[in-house]
Amino acid sequence: MNIYLEIFGYIGTALVIISMMMTSVLKLRIINMCGGVISLIYAVLTNTWPVAVLNACLVCINFVQTIRKLRKKDSLTFAKVSTSDGSFKYFLSYFENDIKKFLNADDLSADDSVYLIFSANQTVGFIAGEKNGAEYKVKSYYAIPQNRNKDTEAALFSYLKKEGTDTLIGFDGNNVINI
Repeated sequence: MNIYLEIFGYIGTALVIISMMMTSVLKLRIINMCGGVISLIYAVLTNTWPVAVLNACLVCINFVQTIRKLRKKDSLTFAKVSTSDGSFKYFLSYFENDIKKFLNADDLSADDSVYLIFSANQTVGFIAGEKNGAEYKVKSYYAIPQNRNKDTEAALFSYLKKEGTDTLIGFDGNNVINI
C-alpha cells in the first residue's frame, strides 16, 4: 500500500478525533467535516465502500447542521432581577469557581441593578452594577464560556441602551464605553 495514501487516511482520522475535543459545536462540526472529507476520499481510493458511505453521510449531516447553525442567530434575552433573587443566587453558586477566576461577586449590594442574560431557556451570564441616570457603573460582568463573545456583549449593550443607558463605566471607573 502507498505510504502517502496511508498518511492521508490517518490525517482524516486525526481530524475526526480532534473535532471531538472541541467545546464549540460549530468548530466540532467544521473540523469533523474536514476529517470526514479526507476519510471519504481515502475510503474511495482504497475501495472501502462501507466507510465511504458512512463518511459521505456524516459530511452531509455536518454540512447541513453547520449551515443551520450559521443561519440561526442566538437571540439573547435579559431580565432585571435583584441581588437577592433566587435564580441569580443559584447561578452565582453554580458557576462560583469560574466566576472567582474573573471577579468578586461578593462586592454587590442590595441596591445594585442586576440583569440576567438568557439564551433560549438557559441563564448564560449577568451584569451587575449601579445605575445612575443614563450611566451604568459595572461592578460585575460574567458570561459562561460558550457565551464569551462579541455577540453577547453587543446584545447586552443594545438592551441596556433600550433601558436608557448610554454610558458604561468599567470596574475601575476609568474605562468608559459610550453605547
